[in-house]
Amino acid sequence: MSRINRVFSAILLVAAMPLALADALVDEARERIDRGDAAGARLLLEPFSDQRAGEVTFDYALALAMLDSGDSLGATVVFERLLLTKSDFHGARIDLGRAYFNLGRLVDARRQFDRALNAGPPPLAARLVARYMAEIERIERRQKFTRYASVGTRAGYDSNVNSATELTEFLGFGLNDQSRERDSDFFEAALTAGGSYRLTPRLRLGGRASARFRKNSQASFANSDVYAIGARLDRQAGRQSQSLALDAFTLSLDGSRNSTAFAITGDWRFNLTDTLSVGPAVRLGQIRFQDSLSVKDVNQWALGAVLGWRFGSDGQGMLDSSMLLGRDDAVETASRFGRDVWLWNSSVNWRFSDTLTSAVALSIERSAFDDVFFEDLFTDAREDLAFRARGAVDWQFAPRWRLQHALSYRMNDTDIGVFEFERFEMSLGLRYVWY
Repeated sequence: MSRINRVFSAILLVAAMPLALADALVDEARERIDRGDAAGARLLLEPFSDQRAGEVTFDYALALAMLDSGDSLGATVVFERLLLTKSDFHGARIDLGRAYFNLGRLVDARRQFDRALNAGPPPLAARLVARYMAEIERIERRQKFTRYASVGTRAGYDSNVNSATELTEFLGFGLNDQSRERDSDFFEAALTAGGSYRLTPRLRLGGRASARFRKNSQASFANSDVYAIGARLDRQAGRQSQSLALDAFTLSLDGSRNSTAFAITGDWRFNLTDTLSVGPAVRLGQIRFQDSLSVKDVNQWALGAVLGWRFGSDGQGMLDSSMLLGRDDAVETASRFGRDVWLWNSSVNWRFSDTLTSAVALSIERSAFDDVFFEDLFTDAREDLAFRARGAVDWQFAPRWRLQHALSYRMNDTDIGVFEFERFEMSLGLRYVWY
């Protein structure tokens, strides 16, 4: 489609010449675009953009150079300005549709293509628009209902797999091997299935279910199984978007149920610009442990804010960040597990191509507990600082197959050594997607 785009753009440039007086600058830019040197044409035109902004022929050449050199976002600004002056310049309208298409704004792209088709374009332009419209329909069908299934493995090392002390005696009690700090490498197998369905053009519902089975080679008594489900509802309305998610899991240790938890999270984002969004966020949940550990049961709430920023010449980068302040309220009066929580999460995703993406994520969680743990040894209330880092690569090596690889590190620093640990993980997963 790129060769047709270049030929079509060259024809439109020639057709645009009567709209304003041609000059050597625009002629040279047009020749560079014809040769496929859009970046060179842009460098030639941009120094004159302040004094010549508003000239139809100049604006069209500049916008086209920006579009064909990869700056679709910048091109939309110039195309929109041009069409305010010359609304019947349907060649520019088609190229504005191309820019919207590149940015993933399919509704806006379809609107521009429809207007151009209604004007009765030449056969070459009509064929180009038909190709884009067919591609939009294909993408929309794919986005309507998406399903996936994946299998994965994970291997790593945990410095304190059973959250215990390294002492042989604690508070006057002798400790057996299972009650003392044990480090271990581990291996995990996982199965995940999920999908999403677009209920309306603005509303999408998604869900997933997963099972993970972890074996610790040096501490089999800490082997774990986790079963999780989740659902999410997203709504996009103009320059606002809302999301509501429900997540739940149950954890078993050494074959016995350890804990069950669920959480509801939601956010309301306002698009300040085409690339920046901010808004409030809320989280509500609870954790319930087996009867012998019920002292750890808590109800949770947190409030905060979220921020999203799309960057890069063609919007290929995405920063997503959130900050939450909240509390875990202990269910039992005598519990020591009530705490105030501060949590910061941030991730950066970068799309190298349609088939290769990467992600880096960081999170910090600070916990200030209400009470002193182990009064015979400590006088101050417990405080924890948890840190997590993760890097991942996602490669689509075939039309419906994706290979996913990640490295992660997690650390909990606390004044109560029993709860300190470091964990390194490497994961590899294979995902199949169908529509």
